Amino acid sequence: MSLHLDERQRAMLAEMHIRVWPARSDATAAPSAKDAHTPTAATNASLTAQTQANHPATASADTMSQGGARPSDAPSHPSPQPMKSVGAPRPSATTAKATSDSPEGADGTTLQAQRDRVADLGWGALKVAVAECQACALGHTRSQVVWGQGANEPDPSGDDAAMAPAGVGVAQAEWLVVVAAPTAEDQIQGLPLVGDPGRLLDNILRAVGLKREGLGPLGHSVFITPALKCAPPQERNPQAAELDLCEPHLARQIALLRPKVIVAMGLLAAQSVLRQDAERIAGLPLGRLRQQVWQHQGIPVVVTYPSAYLMRNPADKAKAWADWCMARNLAMGQAG
Repeated sequence: MSLHLDERQRAMLAEMHIRVWPARSDATAAPSAKDAHTPTAATNASLTAQTQANHPATASADTMSQGGARPSDAPSHPSPQPMKSVGAPRPSATTAKATSDSPEGADGTTLQAQRDRVADLGWGALKVAVAECQACALGHTRSQVVWGQGANEPDPSGDDAAMAPAGVGVAQAEWLVVVAAPTAEDQIQGLPLVGDPGRLLDNILRAVGLKREGLGPLGHSVFITPALKCAPPQERNPQAAELDLCEPHLARQIALLRPKVIVAMGLLAAQSVLRQDAERIAGLPLGRLRQQVWQHQGIPVVVTYPSAYLMRNPADKAKAWADWCMARNLAMGQAG
């Protein structure tokens, strides 16, 4: 039999020295002193949550050992991210332009000065200016410049109305083919794209109905020129400053020739021709520039593989042929 005594009754019995054992339900309801120091399940959960908030990695491992939720199932607590170091700001378009216009050549010539120097030159005067150019260090290492080949140049001794005493004149060519830079062999001969790469180009021109000199079956003339007029020493790649300072020469050639179509052979040649699209094409590989019609001052531009590349990768000759067929269609369309 169990007695359910209140506190007053318990006190009275205690004064009478009568010991009363607590009922089972009371024992369960009132934890002993020992139990008071033992964490309950609720306390464990509270401690676990606090530990997890302070030490996510340790808490995850403890949770798994206790048979709780796996770390992938529990809410994530990302660790603090390290601060990113702040580098120098990237140059703006104005800064980039100012850099390109600053002295870069051996004689301190700026890009703008180079443009001003050739802006009003005719074909013959431009050819002389290119031969005498010392704007970059290549002026001291070259044996001769590689001007180009193929156009019907104006005759200074004739009565050409377009030829003025100051050398203002234009050449004639329906096609302009631009390569990147002369090789050592090109420099020796003073002609663009000779040797085996040149022979491959000659075969392509023949297939299209063109030839280097004079008129081919298509009835169009061709002018072939490098974007960089001097051969870099040791067959190294052209440097950006060299191409920058030579770009006004190429731009003036195009302005005087006014071809029906321009074929840029290779990435560097394409970048030199498409200077007005520099931001648009920056970082694009050659494959992304192909099979599109670009523009240079209203003249269609087709980008294709250089012949030296095709000699190493003959499987891409079919792609190159598609580019040349596109150029032919453009030239024929403008010819009417």
